[in-house]
Amino acid sequence: MANRNYIILEDKDGKEVLPVTDGNGVFVEGGTKKLESKLTEIDSKTTELSEQLDNMENWIKNEPVKLTDYASKKNGDDWAPVVNYLTEQGYRNIVIPSGNYKFLTIAYLVDGLKIKGQFGAGFSSTGKTVIEVSTTAFTFSKNTVLSQHQEITIEDIVFKGGTSVIDFALCHIVNLKNVTFIDFTDNGVILTRGERHNFENVNFWSQSKSFNIAFAFADKTLSTHTEIQNMNFGVDGEWIDRLTIKNCTTMNGAKTRYNYTLWGGNKLSHSTIHNFYCHGGLVSAMRVKTMQQCDLFNWVMDGWGTSEKPCENLIDIQNQAFDCNFTSISPHFAGNNKCITQFHIGGGQGITVQSCYASGDNITTYGFKLDNKVGQNITFIGCRGAFYTEGTNELIKNQINHIGCSYTVSNTGSTIFNPFGLNEIHNLMNDTNGATKSTGVVKYIYSRGGGNMGTMLEFGENIIKLGHSGVYITIGNGNPNNVVAAPLGSLYLNKDGGDGTTLYIKESGGGGNTGWVVK
Repeated sequence: MANRNYIILEDKDGKEVLPVTDGNGVFVEGGTKKLESKLTEIDSKTTELSEQLDNMENWIKNEPVKLTDYASKKNGDDWAPVVNYLTEQGYRNIVIPSGNYKFLTIAYLVDGLKIKGQFGAGFSSTGKTVIEVSTTAFTFSKNTVLSQHQEITIEDIVFKGGTSVIDFALCHIVNLKNVTFIDFTDNGVILTRGERHNFENVNFWSQSKSFNIAFAFADKTLSTHTEIQNMNFGVDGEWIDRLTIKNCTTMNGAKTRYNYTLWGGNKLSHSTIHNFYCHGGLVSAMRVKTMQQCDLFNWVMDGWGTSEKPCENLIDIQNQAFDCNFTSISPHFAGNNKCITQFHIGGGQGITVQSCYASGDNITTYGFKLDNKVGQNITFIGCRGAFYTEGTNELIKNQINHIGCSYTVSNTGSTIFNPFGLNEIHNLMNDTNGATKSTGVVKYIYSRGGGNMGTMLEFGENIIKLGHSGVYITIGNGNPNNVVAAPLGSLYLNKDGGDGTTLYIKESGGGGNTGWVVK
């Protein structure tokens, strides 16, 4: 064999590799390392180019794409398959121009999807993006219904008809903005569990049909939706967490009453629901078993219940609420709700109810109603209407605080105030016409143990009482002897007295009206 001008090189595993030679075919020492360096440089550039292509593809697929650019359909055609085609191709930002579209089948959601219509939403569908729905418009594929999906945005669309129109299943970060649901049945929006949701300017309107729940959250027993009822909920307890609902409305036609309107759920935490108007319903504007660290304010509830079928509990916290605030949630504000109980809190710890109006007669109907549960720690501020507590233990009742409230009906015997942990019973503005009562007193009472309460301090119009079995300081005109009854050691101040006839001390006569000695 002829001599060759190169040598055979082997790597550490004994495999033959090509050597690097100079222009004359002479092996160059260290050439393998130079080759490896060159190959690494090429790999780096290839990786960089691949990343640029990926970024360009992601940019293209996240740029808005019009639904109508990918199909030309007649009015009666189904547009849901076009949405599915675009998401299968990887597009995540779909724009549906103004006009009417039919969804005869289901469009399947995917993570990171944004669906945006045009011209906003309202109760009118003129000049807007309108989707006419046969069953469900959007949901996840049944193969992924229990997965934890994320980041779905739907904006500026009017949905007409449908059954359980949007089913988000277990999904995090749902954004629903400027969306209207018209004449749907069963449920409007379903969330089984999840967190960080935002619903803004969402309207539910039914002129001729009834529906189960506008927002159906968590509790499978509160929904007629079969897949929700059969859902295998996780061990974390069906929570909805960090939910924001604002500026939303539910309305009904003149003859329609829904089963539920806003809420059907098990557990809600770290959430805010405000500026909400809900008109018309039969069961509860809000029905939740447990709440934790939530703020609800500025609700108007109108047209709930009928004389033949009143709502059982219009606002219904069935079990417990922890560290929550309710402000301007007034079931009686509109005055035409037919309810057995307007505002029910089963149990509460760290709860504030402020500037709310709930009315009843405490016989057949109730305004604010609390269950007999240990650990009730609820403060009512500036509330009015009627108050009822099933609690009979004074230690429990002493933790229900009322500040600046005016109730026409209360089963506590008087309006209760509790500043700074002391229970102050105040009757001064407690008759049905708001007139001042001449028999009004202010009492500060305390726990004496064994379920008993004692009076620490009591103020009347012309008398101060000190201690549970203590002395009186009384103000009057003239000599108190044979006139004013008081315990021994009490003082009497004569407003008509002069030198030596102004101060009297009760020195004898037990608790009767004798034994006053002038000082």
